Amino acid sequence: MLTRLSPSDSIQINWLTLSFAEDLEKAFEDHYFHTSLRQVRIASALGVFFYAIFGVLDAWLVPEVKLNLWFIRYVVVCPVVFMTFLLSFSRHFKKYMQLSIASTVLLAGLGIIAMIIIAPYPASHSYYAGLSLVFFYGYAFFKLRFVWASLTGWIIVIAYEIAAIWLSPTPIPILINNNFFFLTGNIFGMFACYSIEYYLRKEFLQARLLQAEKKKVVDINLDLEKRVAERTAQMLKTNEELKQEISERRRAENALRESEEKYRLLVENADTAIFIAQDEVIKFPNPKTLELIGYTEDELIKVPFVNLIHPEDRATVLERHRSRLKGEKPPNSYTFRIVNKNGEKLWTQLNTVLITWEGRPATLNFLRDITSQKKLEAELQQAQKMEAIGTLAGGVAHDLNNILSGIVSYPELILLDLPENSPLRNPLLTIQESGQKAAAIVQDLLTLARRGVSVAEVVNLNQVIKQYLASPEYQKLLSFHSGITVERNLEPNLFSISGSPVHLSKTIMNLVSNAAEAMPDGGRIIISTDNHYVDTPINAYETIEEGDYVTVTVSDTGTGIPSVEIDKIFEPFYTKKIMGRSGPGLGMAVVWGTVKDHNGFIDVQSTLGKGTTFTLYFPITRDKLDTKKSSLKIEDYKGNGESIFIIDDIQEQREIASGMLKKMGYHVSLAASGEEAVTYMKQKHADLLVLDMIMNPGMDGLETYKRILEIHPGQKAVIASGYSETNRVKQAQKMGARTYIKKPYSLEKIGVAIKNALQE
Repeated sequence: MLTRLSPSDSIQINWLTLSFAEDLEKAFEDHYFHTSLRQVRIASALGVFFYAIFGVLDAWLVPEVKLNLWFIRYVVVCPVVFMTFLLSFSRHFKKYMQLSIASTVLLAGLGIIAMIIIAPYPASHSYYAGLSLVFFYGYAFFKLRFVWASLTGWIIVIAYEIAAIWLSPTPIPILINNNFFFLTGNIFGMFACYSIEYYLRKEFLQARLLQAEKKKVVDINLDLEKRVAERTAQMLKTNEELKQEISERRRAENALRESEEKYRLLVENADTAIFIAQDEVIKFPNPKTLELIGYTEDELIKVPFVNLIHPEDRATVLERHRSRLKGEKPPNSYTFRIVNKNGEKLWTQLNTVLITWEGRPATLNFLRDITSQKKLEAELQQAQKMEAIGTLAGGVAHDLNNILSGIVSYPELILLDLPENSPLRNPLLTIQESGQKAAAIVQDLLTLARRGVSVAEVVNLNQVIKQYLASPEYQKLLSFHSGITVERNLEPNLFSISGSPVHLSKTIMNLVSNAAEAMPDGGRIIISTDNHYVDTPINAYETIEEGDYVTVTVSDTGTGIPSVEIDKIFEPFYTKKIMGRSGPGLGMAVVWGTVKDHNGFIDVQSTLGKGTTFTLYFPITRDKLDTKKSSLKIEDYKGNGESIFIIDDIQEQREIASGMLKKMGYHVSLAASGEEAVTYMKQKHADLLVLDMIMNPGMDGLETYKRILEIHPGQKAVIASGYSETNRVKQAQKMGARTYIKKPYSLEKIGVAIKNALQE
């Protein structure tokens, strides 16, 4: 259970609880309390604010139970968190700080779980993201120690499991999905919390060891001076006394050299950058300092240390350093960014103390590289945020697709019965076109939710780009931005990729539109394609793995993207565009989702005042490009009186599909639920099922198909959904279901799918 913390010291640490022996542990707890108290207060105050402000979400999502949820927020959780904030000012808080924080985090987590139980389905799923924030607070923000944070995190996870399984039964896919993120987040949080506390303890111990060695040196020097003074006063005494004094002095010098050697070994072998800052330059750097910063010791003495600090952090670091030299007491530990000799920007954690060096004030500094830790934290937060937004977007898209079916599909049915000269044809075509445009926006939401790309065909990106440049959308863009010119530089022997032409075209359109918006006074847009082999991973905007790629590059000569905003450009609804000319801020989020759905990578390079370059990497495919195009007439996919059984929980969807299929010569039967369909099929037969995948409440499409296969083995079916292709769709297809049809329906789409399924 014990492990040696430092090779130069016999002090050991319990690897499970991260605790020292009793005397040293008390000193560490005092240190930890004083360095954590300010952050605990900030975290408590922010916790009350955020827990309270999300009450707006209750009123919007579940107004029918908002009073119950508000009771939890404002009567139970928020007062307790605020009480923790108030208690932090008590002189007794030190003794109970960890217990108080852990109880607060646990109560906050249990409050979220209670809201999940109280909130009606499906709105209850919107509260899952709250648990992720609780984990973040517990592991990273509230300064909980590892043991307390881990105990609290697992209690919350267990409470969630009890609530999700027994108190508020959760659909299996959602339960599995949430378990994946909660368990993974909890484990990552434990790892981060463990690492933070471990290195804090290590730095604490190293600081104590350094102080102890320093005290030894001071004591030896004092002792030496005392002995020299005594012997000098006795110089007139016997030669024997003089010899004795010389001998004593030699022993003291040997002891001093041994002590200095120990100090040198400790500093030179430390895994933390250790140096002295005086006269605003770095002195006495250990090897780790030179490795981290990239300069030699001779170069460092000529470089003001402020030049090594990121421009945005310079003022803060310099102000704290100068105030410390004046005897003031700014924070001893804080984080900031440095820029090393190679231009790399690194996040660092600094621990510093005031010393006297060569008779003048200086600071002894311990600097640790925490770039990987910062990156991991940012990736975890981004993943949690995108998952929450994606879940919301996917649900909205499903409902909108069902609603749009009437706008897109009914006009097509009516147009079949109208004469060519009917005055109603143009209005109906306008309605249908508007519905199709709305469906395209819904498709953007599905792409944002990472559930939109289900088509995988061989695609040549040169053709996609040429088709976009010949489209009405491109001409409209040019009409808004008459001062721009678009150049193309397309590789003539470009490899093919596997993907969705529709999504890829939308991606090109969004990148070109963004480039045009970035050049209000005109400029050049350059669209390029190339074949690119990556033999070693490239550390760009994201790490690009080894492989063969087709690249698409869209460059502009516009205003560029500020560094503080470049990490936000792919977030949903983040936009700097002109209202009325641009979309709702989904464009770059759709680009990101499309590239990720195609297993690709993105690189972004931007310079203010000079322009921006987006480079997309798509894995190549060796499959052949299909150049055949087919044009079908309704006679090609009409039926011959076959019986089609439509199962859909939405009446309008049943009526639309029924009207289309009857128009194509099929005999149609309808069911409004899976249970009704199973009862029908026990007594009758159908040549083909048109099966909606998502039906609430009751059995969904997959369960319904399983039950029907038990009655009629080999029953043919096609799957329909307003959402997108999911694992449950793929399961149904493995069991025998044929084509997957995405709503809203079109006459040709549903007709061809049913014709092909019947002929298989």
